[in-house]
Amino acid sequence: MRKFAALTLIPLLLAAPLHAQKKAATKPKPPAIAKPAPLVPLTPRERAQQLLNRFTFGPRPGDLEQVLAITPEKWFEQQLNPSSIPDPILDKRLNDYPTLNLQPDQALLVFPDRGAIQQVAEGKRPYPADPNLAAMYEVQVYKYNTDLDAKKINANGQPNITPPTEAEAAAQKKADQETAAHIAGDLFTLPKNQRMAALIKLPVPDRIAFTTYVAGDQKNLFLNDFNPREREIFNGMAANIGASYQIINELSQAKFLRAILSERQLQEVMTDFWFNHFNIYIGKDSDQWYTTGYERDAIRKHSLGKFKDLLYATAPNPAMIIYLDN
Repeated sequence: MRKFAALTLIPLLLAAPLHAQKKAATKPKPPAIAKPAPLVPLTPRERAQQLLNRFTFGPRPGDLEQVLAITPEKWFEQQLNPSSIPDPILDKRLNDYPTLNLQPDQALLVFPDRGAIQQVAEGKRPYPADPNLAAMYEVQVYKYNTDLDAKKINANGQPNITPPTEAEAAAQKKADQETAAHIAGDLFTLPKNQRMAALIKLPVPDRIAFTTYVAGDQKNLFLNDFNPREREIFNGMAANIGASYQIINELSQAKFLRAILSERQLQEVMTDFWFNHFNIYIGKDSDQWYTTGYERDAIRKHSLGKFKDLLYATAPNPAMIIYLDN
């Protein structure tokens, strides 16, 4: 019986591998892997284009030809040493932004916050020695005292100063506009280098009226004729108390100019990269006075140097400490 059972199982055992072979024979073959195309070296023009695309904010007219003229290797070597590259066009444009060179204490002096104006108003801090800056402080102190008087409440719980009606406010605005127009006419008769000196001698309310309501076209003419320092004084008199937006505006505009005009493109790209990596927020607390110096002295100075030096420059910087609430 066992012999018979074994004989009957032999065909079945033999059939199993044949069946598997049959299935394997019908299985589709994988597609052949195509061989990669041989690498073709870049032409000199393509290499130059690649460098400009990767290490600048984009090639300007003539940049590609300049790189080809000195070779991509030489161009990149120059970019690694930005101090050796003259940048006269950018330097001339950046002269219009004096806040870029201010230290934080200088920036706070030129663009004081409400606390600084309050100290001057209360006699706890002297006016600046510079006549133009002192004139701007006089305007800010006047605005501070006006705001303070408007908020005072008498014994009856009523404001000491009754707010003007809409008609009274409109009449005052019209009078201030007429004052501004009259002052503009007088200032235009003076040489350009004497206009600021004449403006700061006016009574404080007249200075406020002029800087607030001088007509747009006339304002642009005055600002174009003022030097950068005088423009800061004018904007300081026109601004609300504690408005340091001029610092933010100048830093922002300078970054655009550097990206477009600078011959030191690699430095600008890496400064932008590291400034984004070690980021802070210019609108947080007193960082509005610290950010310009942070970008200039901590980031830009070390943007092409050793990472250790960059890290040691950014970590203890007041701008970073304020941003991290340390």
